[in-house]
Amino acid sequence: MVSALHLINNGRSWLLATCCLGLLTMLASFSAGQSPTYQLQSEDVLRIQVYNETQVDSQVPVGYDGNIAAPFVGSVKAAGRTIDELAAELTQLYIQRLRLRDPRVSVTIIRFRELKATVIGAVRQPGSFPIRKGETIVTLLGRAALDTERADPYRATLRKARSQEQIPIDLYSLLNRADTSQNYEIEDGDELFVPQDTRNHVNLIGTIQRPSQYPYRDGMKLTDLIAIGGGEIPGRTKFSETIVFRPIAGQNDQYRPIKCDLVKFFMKGDFTQDITLRPGDIVFISKTKTPPISEISGAVNTVWIFNLLSRQGIFGFNPF
Repeated sequence: MVSALHLINNGRSWLLATCCLGLLTMLASFSAGQSPTYQLQSEDVLRIQVYNETQVDSQVPVGYDGNIAAPFVGSVKAAGRTIDELAAELTQLYIQRLRLRDPRVSVTIIRFRELKATVIGAVRQPGSFPIRKGETIVTLLGRAALDTERADPYRATLRKARSQEQIPIDLYSLLNRADTSQNYEIEDGDELFVPQDTRNHVNLIGTIQRPSQYPYRDGMKLTDLIAIGGGEIPGRTKFSETIVFRPIAGQNDQYRPIKCDLVKFFMKGDFTQDITLRPGDIVFISKTKTPPISEISGAVNTVWIFNLLSRQGIFGFNPF
């Protein structure tokens, strides 16, 4: 019996200690928020009270302009101040305007502003999102939804609100290689910028189902791009005279033509014709040796492409 009572008493003591610890933790958390050093921010909600003056008791939000509409005295600056600083000014205002002799003014925070972080750029749902302490870039991206067709995952940046530091982020390594060193913790006011990919693309033009500009992928083959573009237009496409125009490094607007006979690839298994593409390549699929300009994709500047093809002899004469 003694042993049983001892266990029960121990159990009660453990439960009481656990409850007390939880209460102390909650009070400590609340006290941290009500810290005299905390500076009020827009969207905080305050309660203003004056002892024995019930008509003053009011709940007021801190507006986007940083002001509150204090009862009986109107607009008062709150953002950037502590609750003690605000209470001191309200005390003086109530003495001056309400003729209160010794008002005991109390200002408390009843709800803190929602913590938010922003995502802009090549995402499907740009904007500001509520966050909780400890959340990371992966969590934030999950809400904004990365636009994989437009985004340049290698050049994202995280701007820290507190320091204004710009941290480069390699989203490709984070999302595809589980590089957790890129998964920074997000804090209130941080901004993640995902730039649009203006370099890592290839252009498909000519007699093809869907001529356009497409994102480049590592190891992309010529036939991969043709498949993405919907394949041939039956009876019109001439794969035997496919030309890849490749940018010449260090020479602006200069391209090296590479002729590929995809008929040899499709019919004879000549894999040398199915070359690996590079960023910036322009793939031209011809119908005839002198294709009409109307069939060149609007995805790339028509006049510029016309000049390029003319320099390579595609219009007027064929050097191949």
